[in-house]
Amino acid sequence: MSRKIVILVVLLMLTLATQVSLAQEDENIVRAIWNPQILVLINISGDGVDVSELSLEGENGFIYPWDWVMEVNEDTTLSYTLTDMRPGSCLLVYASGTEPEVPSTVDCTRIIGRFTPSNLSDVIWEISDQSFTPVLAGNPGTPCDTTNRTACDIVANPRNTNTATDGGMPERVRVRALWTLDSFVVINISPYGADLSDLTFTSSEGEITGSDWVMEIDEESTLSYDLDNVRPGSCLVAYLNDADAQVEAPDLPPNVRCTRIIGYFTAENPTDIVWNVDFGGFTPALDGEDLEACSVEGTTDCTFEAPNADLEGADLDDTDETTDTGAPVRAIWTTDIFVVINVSGDGVDLSNLTLESADGLIEPFNWVMETDDDGLSYSLEDVRPGSCLIAYLNDADAQLEAPELPENVECTRIIGKFTAANPADIVWSLDAGGFTPVVDGEAGETCEVGTASSCDIALP
Repeated sequence: MSRKIVILVVLLMLTLATQVSLAQEDENIVRAIWNPQILVLINISGDGVDVSELSLEGENGFIYPWDWVMEVNEDTTLSYTLTDMRPGSCLLVYASGTEPEVPSTVDCTRIIGRFTPSNLSDVIWEISDQSFTPVLAGNPGTPCDTTNRTACDIVANPRNTNTATDGGMPERVRVRALWTLDSFVVINISPYGADLSDLTFTSSEGEITGSDWVMEIDEESTLSYDLDNVRPGSCLVAYLNDADAQVEAPDLPPNVRCTRIIGYFTAENPTDIVWNVDFGGFTPALDGEDLEACSVEGTTDCTFEAPNADLEGADLDDTDETTDTGAPVRAIWTTDIFVVINVSGDGVDLSNLTLESADGLIEPFNWVMETDDDGLSYSLEDVRPGSCLIAYLNDADAQLEAPELPENVECTRIIGKFTAANPADIVWSLDAGGFTPVVDGEAGETCEVGTASSCDIALP
């Protein structure tokens, strides 16, 4: 073979290798990594992926999308979602008990969900099973060899930010009951509110009804939580407590992570321990209609569906900031600082919002956007619930720190700042007499400054 032909062959192979490499980089890859104690799924691609239709099937067990108990994003107070698993995000699977350490070869930016199987056959990465198969939307992929390997790449769908179904939000959401000998926990594992006001649990000997729960107080609103709208990750806890003793609530089951405990039932009658194995199981019922019975023997959890509270337009934030006018954005100010906050339950577009006073204005391009944990800039086109923009005076010669937020403002994150060098751009100044929100050239209702320290801004 001539030297020219050899060179051409080598170049062709390099070209093909590059194309394969690029193709792999373009794919939406989730890597499964395991050891005897834990299985981790991590998004190793450069963009979000959708794993909401990804199942893992072993020889005898399964891990389905609905098995994941999703963590709650502290910034948004909403559950993470399987439809947009961000780069570096992880899902963990391990048997009940103390959470094992993530393998040293895995660097998770965040853990968005966990599954602690109560059935050992669902530990599908056991060497004895030889392999498990990823199944995406009903289509089996390449099996992952658990005998000779400890990692496997799985193709997922591109991220899906449009989670609405044909009917909008789903009518029913998933709720899980988990128990030990000492306690019984009901947790909303969906990304929506759950209406549990008519939920009962009935065994052969006793029951727990909606009226049995003693509701806790929300420290932020100073109002009692309610069962009409149980937020994602919220828990109800029941345990035995006789009339003569004031026993502290037992520890939660090791595989339960509650964002908040909103109510307790301290049963004084042992027959109301509906999860007692002697009673043969219990049946959840909603609105008087029995759901599928939950077995107690041989398992420690049961999943069922409840009405979606958010279908009625309930707010997705737990604070009471959104209960008055319905306007999605609020401006709040003091002498030192001006805050624009999304007080709605959904993202809002502020990319065309200008605030104009008699002498100055704040335009969209004035905001210097901050970056998120992934190093990406926040966007005015999708300002998430609780997110804030802040403005304050800072002359050209000084680099002043941002003043403290007003006492009545709680931002989940500050996504952008405007440090006005021109006093005329302090549109909330008393001297300005007020300011007017303008969206796409259309002026809204003027916000008075002299007699108020906040103003709700309606958007088209």
